[in-house]
Amino acid sequence: MDPFALLGIEPTFDLDLKSLSERHREISSTLHPDRHVGSPSGERRAALDRAIQVNEAWRKLKAPLSRGEELLRLMGVAMDEKNAPKADPELLFQVMEAREELAELRATPNTQSLQASIAKATAWQRSLVNDLSQLFKGLQENARDPQGLLQVQSKLVELRYCERLLEEAHNLEHDAP
Repeated sequence: MDPFALLGIEPTFDLDLKSLSERHREISSTLHPDRHVGSPSGERRAALDRAIQVNEAWRKLKAPLSRGEELLRLMGVAMDEKNAPKADPELLFQVMEAREELAELRATPNTQSLQASIAKATAWQRSLVNDLSQLFKGLQENARDPQGLLQVQSKLVELRYCERLLEEAHNLEHDAP
């Protein structure tokens, strides 16, 4: 299933998330069960199945990581945790250091330090999304550029690590006394 086609939007990395949400809401409202109460059971089931697909497409496209993976998939490149290129050792070291900081904060809570860690990871995430935006623009011009594809894949791997780190930090923030 192509989530871009399902939602009727151009396959691009740079999506207007407000427009994406509005489009999701429009399609979802036409598929809402209340609109199909008097329909035969087969039509109700088809509308429900379509609503599930629309929700899944929206979920994939609103997140930069899964949106990037979907764009690569449309280019014929499988990109998930199993098919991703190996992470750069420097990236792994950076993530290890950040996780050690979070472990210290878990042991000795410090709200200011945690907020600083979250801000740093958020800035890193923003930078990666901006890099991916530029890289995908380059791929639109030359979709068969192996170097461009490899750069996109590497940035997506980095974004996956960054997002996990952010999730861990936000969980720590949520669990803080």
